[in-house]
Amino acid sequence: MDELALRLGRNIKVRRKALKLTQAVLAEVVRIEEETVSRIERGKSTPSLATLDRIARALNCGLEQLVSGVSDTPSAISADLAKLIEPLRPEDRRLLTEIVTSLSARFRS
Repeated sequence: MDELALRLGRNIKVRRKALKLTQAVLAEVVRIEEETVSRIERGKSTPSLATLDRIARALNCGLEQLVSGVSDTPSAISADLAKLIEPLRPEDRRLLTEIVTSLSARFRS
């Protein structure tokens, strides 16, 4: 399989799951078949540029994040952080929030 297709599919799947969307919901928003989403996520198919743009918009990220898996946009970082802290205990999430708040204030000054 094509390395790019596999990476693209994996990144779409990770992003979709981080946003708690099903393949069916993503397919409806993007106006493609659910099976098409499945094939893209498995790296069996690559979407057209227009479809990829609609997928990125539906997943609230840029094309670069879907292709590379890396993005520095606040919404992408927020989704990544949410995925990381989701399994933590509530008190640990609060502690991390306090740390990030403190660091953010320090960096702004």
